[in-house]
Amino acid sequence: MKMKIYSWKHTIDVDSRIEPISFTPEDFKNNEDPMVYEVKKAGIKAA
Repeated sequence: MKMKIYSWKHTIDVDSRIEPISFTPEDFKNNEDPMVYEVKKAGIKAA
């Protein structure tokens, strides 16, 4: 929850149209969330 609040506070200063979406490592272990599926399918690896 702290990360969601942190994300919202920092994106508002940049552009109010940006909606931060937070994920946990557990979210990526299963493909139940359609957004996680799209990130895994079409996202760019950052690490």
